[in-house]
Amino acid sequence: MQNLIVHDVIAQTEQLFELQLDRANVAFEPGNCLALFNNNEESRPYSIASGTDDELLRFLIRRVPPEGPVSQWLTERKPGDMYKRVSLLAGFNLVAQRAKNNLFS
Repeated sequence: MQNLIVHDVIAQTEQLFELQLDRANVAFEPGNCLALFNNNEESRPYSIASGTDDELLRFLIRRVPPEGPVSQWLTERKPGDMYKRVSLLAGFNLVAQRAKNNLFS
């Protein structure tokens, strides 16, 4: 696990928000995701919405009150908060999928 700093939490709509974390040298490929935790150690996988060269890690997250304990907790983060994450999780990678001779292009 690595500590990351919350850069910002931006409401896009009533149910959609953007979580921005300082990147801290996190390397990823398009399609990767991170498991984000709340303070009770519950986690959910969230796809990274940033480009691979962006300075911030961005996640577009749908808030699910009150059943969504992780998304609800994430909306309450403030700039400067320390946040922990786990290693990258495998995600959907179209190039890797094509290498398996799938029937789509």
